[in-house]
Order: sequence, then C-alpha cells, then structure tokens
Amino acid sequence: KAPVNAPAAAERGVTWRFGFSDFLLRISLFASVLTATVLLAAANQTIVLQLPFPPFEISRTAKYLLTALSVTGLYSVVSSALSLFAVFSHGKHLVLVYHFVILDLLLLGILSAATGASGAVAYLGYKGNSHTNWLKLCNRYDKFCRYVGTSIFISLFASVLLLLLVLRTIRSLARKITK
Repeated sequence: KAPVNAPAAAERGVTWRFGFSDFLLRISLFASVLTATVLLAAANQTIVLQLPFPPFEISRTAKYLLTALSVTGLYSVVSSALSLFAVFSHGKHLVLVYHFVILDLLLLGILSAATGASGAVAYLGYKGNSHTNWLKLCNRYDKFCRYVGTSIFISLFASVLLLLLVLRTIRSLARKITK
C-alpha cells in the first residue's frame, strides 16, 4: 500500500537532491577558487630588461582577479554552510534560495569581469603588440605566464560553476512557483 504522504515525501526528496547537488557545486566552486588564488599568489618572477613594454601594470588586473577570487571563495564557504542548513530544514528555505540567486549573479558578474580583464592583459603579454612595438613578455617570464594563465583558466571554470549554480537555482524556483 502506498504511503499517504507520497507527494510530500517526493517533494522532500527533490529538495534534498537539489540541496545536496547545490552543496557539491559550491564546494567545487571553493576548490577551484582556492586553486586559482594560490596559483595567482604564487606567480612571481623577476628579470630586469631594458625593452619597450606596455605602459601599464599587470599587477592591477592581477590584484583585481585576486580580490574577486578571494571574495568568491569566502562567499562559497558561507553559502555552502547555508546550503547545508537549507537541506536540513526540509524545504523551508525559499527566501534563502532567492538570496542565493541574487548573490550568485552578483559574484558571477564580478568574477567574469575580473577574469576577462586579466585574460586581456595576459593575452597582450603573451602575444605582444607589433603596432605599438610592445614585445612579448611570456618569452622571458615563462613561469609567471604559466601560473597566471592557469589561474585565469581555473577562474573561468569557477565562473562556469557559478553560472551552473544560477541556472539550477532559477530552475528550482521556477518549479516551486508553478506548484
């Protein structure tokens, strides 16, 4: 004989599955952000050259990316704890889900902008600019370029994880609204 509260049990199961997968995505986000932060912080190489290089500091975009990664890492730790709380509260967390969507979107924009800015500067350092006679930096700063490039790639992966979190949360909200 089927249990009387079968729809309620099924709804609780969906909430639990959503909460658990949300928690796993947030932990993956933290791991990727931590890896990118460590790589970016460890990227240091000093060589004295008397050549024409671009008149800007690479460290500005690196600081911007490092700050965005740090804020995203802190947010992923806090939101992972709140996600676990939401799982154990048995589906009584609709307001928390709304806040997740807003904050996930905000951090997606910040992290994507920082990744794009750092990627543009890294590309200029990798290719140079023949029109302005700026030379390639990565021929001489190979370790630095490898670390920064890997950090940018991992932060791009973190942006994709944030996008997946936003899409999953919006899908969950859409299901709750239609019920």
